[in-house]
Amino acid sequence: MARMLQLSGIPVWSAKRTHFDPLVIMGGAASFLNPEPIADFTDVIAVGEGEVLAFQLIDAVLENETKDEILLALAKIGRGFYVPSLYDVIYNDDGTVFDYLPKEKGVPKRVGRAPRRLTRRKARSVVR
Repeated sequence: MARMLQLSGIPVWSAKRTHFDPLVIMGGAASFLNPEPIADFTDVIAVGEGEVLAFQLIDAVLENETKDEILLALAKIGRGFYVPSLYDVIYNDDGTVFDYLPKEKGVPKRVGRAPRRLTRRKARSVVR
């Protein structure tokens, strides 16, 4: 991942990116089962079903003006988006995570997996 960012001219470390740089968003089982190894590289880690999270991500981008506002809005959703820059991570002596401390009011202490679509619809084709 770091090499891809380098090759594209995007700063590797999320803390060095500005509002002119794109959001770096990661998802998938490996990224949310243990997000800390990639936390310094990513702006947002998607936790859950992309089909659900995509709409929330688009809404956050359209409804907020700055990168910081977008990240805070995503983090406040509470389920589905882990924004590493909005947490202080406390580690045990053995290097495992002891606790996550939110840096901003309204950011949940724990980020849950985004729920699957609440209403199930049967898929069908319609030919007219």
